[in-house]
Amino acid sequence: NVLINNNTIIGNHCLINSSCSIDHDNNFENFSSVAPRVVTGGNVFIKKNSFIGIGSIIKNRITIGNNTIIGGNSFVTKDCLSNSTYVGSPAKKIKN
Repeated sequence: NVLINNNTIIGNHCLINSSCSIDHDNNFENFSSVAPRVVTGGNVFIKKNSFIGIGSIIKNRITIGNNTIIGGNSFVTKDCLSNSTYVGSPAKKIKN
């Protein structure tokens, strides 16, 4: 039950979990992963070693930095810095 749209690039050792919807022109760098029911808009860039929590939504044209965690059921409306944790709707940085 996973949908991955055209021109999406998925790196090595990535996990795209069940019931995810990955829109067009996404880029998942090595070792990045998304939990079940994650939805991404178009042109989303998830950098190395990042994790997107269960049921999260990432709007189009967003970059998630390296080693970043997005908590479950978060709605990401802005780029997220590397080495950080974001939670909520809209997602806010809670720690480095």
